[in-house]
Amino acid sequence: MNKLRFLVFFVLNIIAASCSQRYELAFVSDRSGKADIYVTDSDTSFYTRLYTDDTQKFNPAWTPDGSELLFVVAREGASDLAMAAPDGSGFRYLTRDPDMVAHPDFSPDGKHIVFVSNRHDPNGELYMMRTDGSSIKRLTHNFQTENAPRFSPDSRHILYSLQLPSSPGPNRIPSGAIYLIDTAGYPSRQISLSDAILSMASFSPDGRLVVFQEVRKGIGEIHVLDRDRNIRYGLTEGDPDSRWPVWSPDGKRIAYVRRAGDNSDIWIMRADGSGKRPLVVSPFRDEMPAFRPPHE
Repeated sequence: MNKLRFLVFFVLNIIAASCSQRYELAFVSDRSGKADIYVTDSDTSFYTRLYTDDTQKFNPAWTPDGSELLFVVAREGASDLAMAAPDGSGFRYLTRDPDMVAHPDFSPDGKHIVFVSNRHDPNGELYMMRTDGSSIKRLTHNFQTENAPRFSPDSRHILYSLQLPSSPGPNRIPSGAIYLIDTAGYPSRQISLSDAILSMASFSPDGRLVVFQEVRKGIGEIHVLDRDRNIRYGLTEGDPDSRWPVWSPDGKRIAYVRRAGDNSDIWIMRADGSGKRPLVVSPFRDEMPAFRPPHE
């Protein structure tokens, strides 16, 4: 009996260990009275406010080695890209101009940053630059609104979403699309189209799947596109307004945001949509999750 009890205890510990993968992630919250960046882990055993100055910060993105954060610093009528270590050291601006910037992302090889800016078009276009802020290159040239660019795992392509003009007729239904562009700037290729607004598309770490949000009549749902099998399926149908999906570094989990009125919380689920549970819950707006890559 003692041997059986020990065996059961041993097996249960193996199962618990396999289910207790802990991830660290940054997110944006207004719990301080303005938008600030915080860090927690997937067991919510700690919360840390990273930077305590008086600026508002959005769109956190980790460097590939997890040592620093890239983020947007908002100021009156404009915004800039900046970087700093989690302890606030090494703070520096990468852009300082009168334009708006948003949605930065690091290439996995650590060589480039992609972002959205209105420096040449009020609707916003995609730009890429080196990680020190030099060699800015414009990638897209159109009159639509691009947003949320994300690099592919091999750093050679960028996913982004585009809001297309409303359809003609009395209902004027907006539509959205997800495109893939080569980092060399070759013409974009459409990989998904919908009569809803599509956004926040990103590759799974193995590059096989694309997760994104689809917003229809003000309600967001999280969907996945399997490019190999050319099929698409939903993960949050029937759930509250769900947006801003991001992959965990190992591709096993997806963090996302649930919204209700002026409140938003961060949830996490398995990559197949099962095992949904709250991660960051407060009376405030907690949004823009960003998993930290494995680091020393």
